[in-house]
Amino acid sequence: MPEDKIMLDKKTFRALAVDTRVKILKSLIKRRKTLSELKSELEMSPSSVKEHLDILLKVNLIKKIDDEHKWKYYEITRKGRSILGSKETKVWIVLALAIVAAVGLAYKIFLRSMITLGTGLARAPVSAEKVQEAGGTLGAETTASGLPWIQIIFLAATVAIACICIYHLWKRRK
Repeated sequence: MPEDKIMLDKKTFRALAVDTRVKILKSLIKRRKTLSELKSELEMSPSSVKEHLDILLKVNLIKKIDDEHKWKYYEITRKGRSILGSKETKVWIVLALAIVAAVGLAYKIFLRSMITLGTGLARAPVSAEKVQEAGGTLGAETTASGLPWIQIIFLAATVAIACICIYHLWKRRK
């Protein structure tokens, strides 16, 4: 499936050049909000927040929802969501894949250790002599307990990737 492309014009770049407007967009990703909610959250005057909202409205990054009730809500548009949300979605996907890979590798290492320890969960461990008779080697590719180094390295790498993803998501929530 091809990725949707967002075309940013000069006005949109100018709108995103101000930190307050980016904060407003990040706030509206969570849920739609009123002017007074945004004012309190940003600790700004209503007129300043309204000015920023008007600029975001002009470039179609947010929309105003007026359903004939007392409150007017502001909501992020698809264009605004795709500008801010695409990176976070990719991080969630990488995190999920890293967790699945880590669990799979941990299970495989656990199973291998049960075989090596001879707990009866699987076939008995093969001695070093039998491995050498079959033309194999028992040394560089395994640890002293018989666990392959490559699996342990991949497990450590996937855990590190998962930690980096969690840190990135935590940092973006601030």
